[in-house]
Amino acid sequence: MHGPLDLLKAEQFFEEADRLFDRDGGRLWGVSLEGPMLLVDLETRHAVANQADARAALALQGNVWAGRIPEDVVVANTAMTWSGVHWTVLLWQSIPDEPRRRARFMAHEAFHRVQEHIGLPWPALPHANRHLDSLAGRYWLQLEWRALAHALQPDEPSQRDAVADALCFRSARRSLFPNAATEEGAMELHEGLAEYTGFSISQSPVEMAIEQLQSAPERYPSFVRSFAYASGPAYGLLLDAAKPGWPRDLRPGDDLGALLQHCLLYTSPSPRDRTRSRM
Repeated sequence: MHGPLDLLKAEQFFEEADRLFDRDGGRLWGVSLEGPMLLVDLETRHAVANQADARAALALQGNVWAGRIPEDVVVANTAMTWSGVHWTVLLWQSIPDEPRRRARFMAHEAFHRVQEHIGLPWPALPHANRHLDSLAGRYWLQLEWRALAHALQPDEPSQRDAVADALCFRSARRSLFPNAATEEGAMELHEGLAEYTGFSISQSPVEMAIEQLQSAPERYPSFVRSFAYASGPAYGLLLDAAKPGWPRDLRPGDDLGALLQHCLLYTSPSPRDRTRSRM
């Protein structure tokens, strides 16, 4: 989204978000994603909200509340508490022009506002997943992505084999790095679930998840945090098919790959055994 923050356009986006979250009705996570939303122009720090704040920092202008975010407040696409309200925050310059991508973006950030409430706390791993920018980490991750893309193909006859390959590559990577499973799992339950929520709530076609997997190596210079944007929706959509309603049973510490493995009643062999089986 380009140009200065526009109040009428902001009101349109709030209405879109209301319709989007009303359609879900809290079915995905057991709570509604509808709630306080704040759009912030990163260049000017002007802000528009869909409701009043608790300390009257924003003033009513038509059907929205507008004001300016102080310089000492860090703003980003995320959830944050400011002026007595816990907001879904969207940077104006980041809002996509294309409606379905915009819906996905809104739902992604709205998940972050409710994730603590549904028992999925934010990870406290500020320097996690650096192994994913190593040669071995990037190599095994991209093999996992390729396998997941095959598994998501409509009417893929060898879907179970593709899932098995993905889990094998995942296991091989994690065997090389002592803390990989913990660190990757935490990020997948944070950004991965947020992006899966975006896909699910916006009803984005599976082809978009496949494209996200296929384009990730070129789109993301670093995989340290961004990997979950590709892996999360892929595992989430495969879990949707294997066990509808699975998000409501999710707990902190769960691993998306392990859940999918369990759902498909598949026991992942070691990378060595898998290699032998193909010789």
